[in-house]
Parts: sequence; structure tokens; C-alpha cells
Amino acid sequence: MIERELADLPFALADQARLIVRVLLCRGGDSKDQSKESYQVNFDDVSSMCEGPAAGGGDEAADRGLAQRVGRILARARSARPAPSDDEVVGLLRRFRANNFSVWDELILPLGQGVVPLGALLNHSCRPNAVLHYAPCSLRQTVRALRKIGAGEEVCHAYLDVAATTPKRRGALQAGYGFTCMCEECVAGPARDARLGDVDAALAHPAWLAATAAAAAAAEAEELRRAWQLMAGLHARWSFETPGLLGMVALASRRLQTLLELGDVEQAIEPCTLLVNSYREIYGQSHPMLGLQLYTLGNLFAEKGQNEQACKQLDEALHILTKTHGSESPLVIGLQSLIRDCK
Repeated sequence: MIERELADLPFALADQARLIVRVLLCRGGDSKDQSKESYQVNFDDVSSMCEGPAAGGGDEAADRGLAQRVGRILARARSARPAPSDDEVVGLLRRFRANNFSVWDELILPLGQGVVPLGALLNHSCRPNAVLHYAPCSLRQTVRALRKIGAGEEVCHAYLDVAATTPKRRGALQAGYGFTCMCEECVAGPARDARLGDVDAALAHPAWLAATAAAAAAAEAEELRRAWQLMAGLHARWSFETPGLLGMVALASRRLQTLLELGDVEQAIEPCTLLVNSYREIYGQSHPMLGLQLYTLGNLFAEKGQNEQACKQLDEALHILTKTHGSESPLVIGLQSLIRDCK
């Protein structure tokens, strides 16, 4: 019933609608996890969250249309009582849009969306001192410090992927959350932006378009080695043309993916090392993206039998991922096992 009503919506909008339906169904008593009384306390917390902008930065009609879909779904569910008005659903949509979290797994791959009113109290920074983690089974949200946080210092996490230039980050935050970011990273933006480069321009570069199209055709013909050679040729050219750090990261990711599919461990080490060094510059020294890339690099060295290099990368990955995921994380436990094997 829900999927039929939402089938033609973009993924993100459909996820928002599913979450609102679930929350409102629970209000009618259709919840195995909590009593009506505790639900009402939690729902009051949701209702008190600040509203964000309308869809697309101001599309009132789009919000009304989605509210009507939600209403039709709830009308077919007897437990959804009292039935919400369109205005109430629109209000929830805007609250959820400004306060929802992308829930991800241990590898930071998205699983869906969640609403956590307590977590929503945290403000944004493009240079955060905290990161969010979701327990693999319960998906319980934990706020984990990336570094020592002093008394009286505000705890902030990043509302978006900070691998973007200041105008891109600010534009996304204004459209999604209704504010202009004035964090220290944005204030100092121009110098760093020149180094990062415009990834959209890089991916629209004729050399990128030609190489990726030819590589895709080669991969489809199961000529992965040829696909890798094309991407390696583009890397050599871009090393002189300097499309910016973000463009080189996009290219290195494509090269690494192709080499892993080929099983070419020796060649894969070079783009993986480039990604590690780039992530240090983009995300800082304690971000889970850096920890995960170090884990991959350590694995590659281990497969080559270079245990000393493997342990160096894996030890650093363990230091970061224990901070960001916790010592009980299955990912961290697996990493500890790999380190023991290398030693």
C-alpha cells in the first residue's frame, strides 16, 4: 500500500514520507516498542523541533502534494487515529527535512532516514568536533567525539559531506536547513576552495567525459584492464592540468574500484594511497572516511604480504575507527583480528 503510493517519488522524498507514516501510525497505538504515554512524550519532542524550508527551498505545492499522499496512506490504516490534517503533515515534513538524520551502516552507506529529537539539538560545523554513529542492530544513535572537547565548547557535527567548496556547502545548507554557515571553515573558505577545485566542472571536463564513456564501454565488454588504462591515462593528464583535489579524488575512486574488480592489488595501492592523503586534507585526521580508507589500504598491503606497511595503516585505522565507531563495533573487532594476523 505504502510503496504503491510512493513509487514515483525520488528516493529522499519517499523516505521522508515513510518515516512520517510510521511516526503517525505509532501515535494511533500501532507500536510494539513503547506505550502510548511514552510515545506522546517523544512525539511532543518531534513537534517542538524547528521547521525547515519548503521542498526545493520554497515549493509549497510539492509539500501539499506529499502531505496528501501521506493522508491517503493513513486513511487506509485504521490505527492512524486521530487522522492528521494536511497542515499537520506539512509541518512534520518541514520539521523532518530540517532535523532528520541519514542513518548509515558501519561503512557509512545509507540505510534510510531517522528522526532523533535529542540529536537534532546539535548544530552544524564544516569542521566538526563530533560524528554520529548508529549501532548495527538497534540503529541507536551515538554522538562520538573526534577530539578532546573543552568545557563550554559547543559540540557540532556536519549536516552534510564536507568534501565540497564553500559555495557548494553553503548553498546546500541554505536550501536544506535555511541558514548560511559561518563556521571557521566557511569563513576561511577561499584559500581552501582554490585547492579543492570545482568537482562539477571536473566531471564535465571533456577529457573526463570521453575517458569515462570509453571506460564504461570497455567494462561492459568485460575489458576491465582496458577500462583501467583509460582512467590511468586521464590521471596522467590531469596531474598536469590540475582539476582540483575533488576531481582527483573522483578519478582515484574510479581507478581503485576498477582495479579491485580486476583483483590487481599491486596497482590498487597507488590510487588508494592518493585517497588516504586526500581524505586527510579534506576531512582531517580523525574522520571515519579516513579510517575506512586506511583500513582498505592496510588490507591491500596485507594481501601483498607487506605486513609492516599493513600494520602501520591498520593501526592508524584502528585508532580512528575506535573513536568513531566504538570498541564494540563489529568493524573494529574485525580490524583488531586483521592486525593480529599481520603481526
